[in-house]
Amino acid sequence: TDRAQVYMALDRWSDAQAVFARLVADQSGREAQVGGCLQHLLLAFMNRLADPPASRQDLAQGLALAQAARYTMFFRLLPGTAASVCALALQAEMAPQFVDEVIRSRQLPAPADADGRWPWPLWLNLLGGFEMRRDGKPEPGSAKTQQKPLELLRLLACERNLALGTQAVKAALWPEADDA
Repeated sequence: TDRAQVYMALDRWSDAQAVFARLVADQSGREAQVGGCLQHLLLAFMNRLADPPASRQDLAQGLALAQAARYTMFFRLLPGTAASVCALALQAEMAPQFVDEVIRSRQLPAPADADGRWPWPLWLNLLGGFEMRRDGKPEPGSAKTQQKPLELLRLLACERNLALGTQAVKAALWPEADDA
């Protein structure tokens, strides 16, 4: 599988497919299952833009094989590719618990197209209503929640460098207050 991943890194997709196909043909049991998983996940990744329905089908088959074999280390040499496959799965709502386990156990980096389904440590939705998620789960609000800390969080989230001076915070959160 390492050789196939090197081919993938070199954009030699057909060579990588051939290695995975040989692995499936030459092995049996769990090794063949892993090879089939990798073969389907590779096709899902390759076809994600050109043929989304085929990509989803291969993604479902690859994830089913991975889950059955408890194989979380797919594309271990290419964590960015593994993360993109996980993002595809989350967006298609396929095996979300298993994919979440893969992401967390491997500490995969979020790809650029990851959305709110990615298990971000902290996710803030600031447009169309405020929503906060911790570790991918909605953070319930309550009537007792203090609003000023949430307003400060929203203000900092909108600031590009996540840093504001004290005067700017005072002006934004307490515009009616005097300097005293």
